[in-house]
Formats: sequence, C-alpha cells, structure tokens
Amino acid sequence: MDEHGAVRNWVAQDSIYLGYNGSNNQAEYEGLCRGVQYMIDNDIICDGFYVRGDSEVVIKQLAGLYVVRSNNIIDHYNEAIDLPENSGVCECHHVNT
Repeated sequence: MDEHGAVRNWVAQDSIYLGYNGSNNQAEYEGLCRGVQYMIDNDIICDGFYVRGDSEVVIKQLAGLYVVRSNNIIDHYNEAIDLPENSGVCECHHVNT
C-alpha cells in the first residue's frame, strides 16, 4: 500500500458489449458505473475517489457544467451520479490522451 492506503499496480478488469451503435461517452459512463459497483460489491471503503476520463463532455456533465441532452446518455448519467453518493466523495478530472 502507498501513503494513501491504495494498492499499487492492481487493476480490476471487466468488459461489456454496448451494441453496434454504442458511443465512447456511453462506454465512459458504463466504466464508471461498473467500477463504483465493483467497490460496493467488494466492500471497498474509501473516503473519496477520483474519476479520470478522456471524454471532456462526460467529465463536465458529471461536474454539473454541461447538461445531458442525449437520450442515449441520460440513463447512464443518472446511474453514474447516483452511485458515488454511496461510495464517498467523488472528484472528476479530464485527462488528455
């Protein structure tokens, strides 16, 4: 463990088929939801966590800076904003790829 209590060099993996017309933003939301659900299912307790994503739109939607207008995204967004409430403080950051 590092000085923050995190286990280094350990990554949980998962995959899901989003369908032929799945977007990168849907994938970002699905990844976030599955990651938080993994924490809940495995009793991983933390004071807070960071979300880092390469979709600036998704990060700004999660931060409340952008409104979600897409019918394809709204359900993913609603699920994503409900999950972190059960898992501690969440900070979202955009990363350039």
